[in-house]
Amino acid sequence: MSKKYATTISELAVALSLSRETLYKYIKMDDWPSKTKGGKFNVIKVGEYIKKKQTASMKQQQGANVDLKRKKLELENAILQEKLDRLRGVSISVLEYHEELMSYTTIVNQVFDQFYTETKLLNNKKLLVQVERLRDVARSDIRNKLSLLEEKVEKIK
Repeated sequence: MSKKYATTISELAVALSLSRETLYKYIKMDDWPSKTKGGKFNVIKVGEYIKKKQTASMKQQQGANVDLKRKKLELENAILQEKLDRLRGVSISVLEYHEELMSYTTIVNQVFDQFYTETKLLNNKKLLVQVERLRDVARSDIRNKLSLLEEKVEKIK
């Protein structure tokens, strides 16, 4: 998780994935968020501020290539929102999700293996067939989800 406070403009730029030039453009504005008592920038407050300003700017766009300018600002806002969500702990990266899914896969497999073993001891063929079917469906679904996720992970790398 990224830092929630930044000491310098450079740290703030890295935390929000913005250029220092972009930040300096906003710092000059009268309503720029003040620093904390410790003299640091609150990354979330600054991110929300910039997002709000970009949204307002989107609505005011005019002239040539207005659609492209709006789309660019929309994408910048989406990236900024993702960054803010991560800082708040609302979302996780694809790689973190992949790690979680892998650990859940291990747990599900262990549970089904134990369930299968216990069912086998009951000598109930009908129930055993249902457990096998359920296990196979769950494993197939997990494999499919992992496969899709691994494709996304490869694109990121």
